[in-house]
Amino acid sequence: MVTLGLQDLQQRLLEAIRRRLASGELTERSMARLAGISQSHMHNVLKGARGLSLAAADTILRRLNLSVWDLLTPEELEGYWRRPNGGRERPPGRSPAPGGRHPAN
Repeated sequence: MVTLGLQDLQQRLLEAIRRRLASGELTERSMARLAGISQSHMHNVLKGARGLSLAAADTILRRLNLSVWDLLTPEELEGYWRRPNGGRERPPGRSPAPGGRHPAN
């Protein structure tokens, strides 16, 4: 199973935005307004010249009525749900302390 990081998810969000721009559903300007950033910043994000903050990414997801789940492929979703505990495994080497809390590092 492939592990996705924040950069992977950000790229997938940008791909979803590009698809909506290409379909004419949104313009670069309207997308920037949704994200709460300038049109030039959005242009540079889409070109790969600038990054998108987590806050802006979260705003875009919410305003486009998307979730992180929508950014995953059907195969990734299937693999996630086939994992023990529905994918909610503890990281290796970490076990809960008494009372169910993780020990401090």
